[in-house]
Amino acid sequence: MEKQFISNNYIKTNYHTHSIFCDGKDSFEDIIETAINRDIKILGFSSHSVYPHTLKSNMNPQDFETYCKNIEFLKLKYADKINILCGFEADFIPNFCRPDFFAYRKFTPDFLIGSIHFLYNGETDITKILAIDHTPQILLDGLKNLYHDNVKELIGHYFSTQRQMLEECNFSIIGCSGETTIYVAPKSVSGRVV
Repeated sequence: MEKQFISNNYIKTNYHTHSIFCDGKDSFEDIIETAINRDIKILGFSSHSVYPHTLKSNMNPQDFETYCKNIEFLKLKYADKINILCGFEADFIPNFCRPDFFAYRKFTPDFLIGSIHFLYNGETDITKILAIDHTPQILLDGLKNLYHDNVKELIGHYFSTQRQMLEECNFSIIGCSGETTIYVAPKSVSGRVV
């Protein structure tokens, strides 16, 4: 029997690209030049967003138009070398923000990544919602204070929120699936922190 191999015909792409507009460290042009040098054919910028709100490590809503205009300019400038797309990694926080093309229609993104970096915990202040991928200590403190060290409850809440996002929102790509397992799962046994 002859072995079948995956085709070598593929296009190198990256749709999960952060710049200085959120928590990235490089400018658009530095990122574009690196992508071209690495033979990436499609580069999608996707700054973190909790639009229309503001949180640390996310784009400030007052910068959205500048972000989009800069990307549109660079699409034209580099059109003969790389296909550049404008997008957002949009968080789903019930009652606050959602990764949905309707919510972002003013900015006409090429794509949206739907992600969960925060778990809604009944707070009415967005700055007090549990950040699940900021630092291990923040997540572990939230696990203790909000979930009484019950890892299964926290992870269940994460995946039920993800399911809600998938059912309710209109976006292109799901991002950061399984965020809660980064810091918590290796430290747990039978759903309890040890």
